[in-house]
Amino acid sequence: MHKNSLLALAAGIAVAGSWYLHRLAGLGMPLPWADECLFVFPAINLADHHTLFSPEVNPERHLMWMPPGYSIVLASVFKILPYSLQLARDLSWLFVALLFLGLLRLLKHAAPYWSVIALTSAFLLAPHFIVAGNNARMDALLLCIAVWGWFLVTRGSVYYGIALLLASTLIHPHGLYYLGAAVVYAAVRWRKSWPRPSGLQTISVVTAMLLIGVYVVYVLQHQSEFVMDMQFQLARKASRNTFERLFSDSTMVSLLAGYGLAILIGTKFARRHIPLLVFGGLSLIVPMIGLEMWYHVYVAVAALILQVVFIGFFSDLLDRTRLNEITRIGLLGVLLVGMLGWSFFRGLIANPKRYPDKLSWLGMQMDPAGEYLTKEERSRLIYRLNAMTDSLGSARIAFDPEGDALAVWRKADCRFVPYYPMFTTTKPDVVVIHTTRFLPAWWKGDDAKARWEISERDLYFVSDDGDRWYVKVVNRH
Repeated sequence: MHKNSLLALAAGIAVAGSWYLHRLAGLGMPLPWADECLFVFPAINLADHHTLFSPEVNPERHLMWMPPGYSIVLASVFKILPYSLQLARDLSWLFVALLFLGLLRLLKHAAPYWSVIALTSAFLLAPHFIVAGNNARMDALLLCIAVWGWFLVTRGSVYYGIALLLASTLIHPHGLYYLGAAVVYAAVRWRKSWPRPSGLQTISVVTAMLLIGVYVVYVLQHQSEFVMDMQFQLARKASRNTFERLFSDSTMVSLLAGYGLAILIGTKFARRHIPLLVFGGLSLIVPMIGLEMWYHVYVAVAALILQVVFIGFFSDLLDRTRLNEITRIGLLGVLLVGMLGWSFFRGLIANPKRYPDKLSWLGMQMDPAGEYLTKEERSRLIYRLNAMTDSLGSARIAFDPEGDALAVWRKADCRFVPYYPMFTTTKPDVVVIHTTRFLPAWWKGDDAKARWEISERDLYFVSDDGDRWYVKVVNRH
């Protein structure tokens, strides 16, 4: 078989393996999460009612805490296919698969391609990428767009790349980092002869700008809400001690040192790697500023790029020697194994021992048998919650874990309103507490019980696998 065919086959096997792991992760890694409610409920309302107003999270006003691009993408899918949390998460997996292919294209000429595929596949099949592809948040989509946009800009398709990166700012403000750097790169590279755009290229950029204009109009229609939500976001970020957390993280410190060294080497000996290092450095800035657990995938991307670049440096050095090809490949293989070992000890790639059964992420574990929420559990719960809704006339029902609202609710058979209150004083009518072995040790489930004064008399049932479901009316009409 031709070498290129073998490499394509290896990449295809990695994607298939990623899908398999995605399905094994189920609702366990990660658990249904509160953030997912804030993206998915607006998407459902946009698909069903043509508005981003979401009474499931705030019955009083629009939420303006994040650009709505990701929710709009979800809504376009929900227009065609019926909503489920699984579908929303499947879409994230698709973005991770496209991110993987984009990384292969971006890194193709940075090092021998077999080493690029091997290293990138190892990252794809590790927990950070699995979680990003099994969570209805915007991170997988943002990174996918950023990688492909950066690839297009650095390969000369500057207008298509800029159009994508403009659109990325509607997914998350982090897109501005990649957009700004791409504009600077293009301005420097084509400072003497800026390329004239074709008709399609012009349309792509104008379309992206029009979409941004529509978002600006939306913000102007909800200025007070936007100001309040941005104040909350800024205060939240400012309350975190970035430098203390940064320098207590040995992985981050080593990556920063590695990027500093790589930029010095690249500037002197291999400037073709500088655009890659810029992209990796930008991906490292995201978790430095955000300090969110979901941003580990950005660290993984930054680490991957840095290691590929170092392999590229070493490959360039070996090419200047008189060593035969087999020896050079062997030495590169030794370096690749060393990179994989470092990544393993830093938690960036998976432990091959008992893989994939023992995969975990921040104490969360895989759910291959679908035990987090079985069909029987959901059926019993829906029967009780619908009956309570009929008794109360209507009911907003909150859950803990909060994302259970998405896992339990379906439009077809649920008469209650799933509720995750955000920036609102409107309280739920009913609270459902779910305790399960899937909750990590650091989960503060007892706090929710104490808040709503839930005791054993509120226990509705215990499932066959030991999950305990508590249901309590906390607000009678």
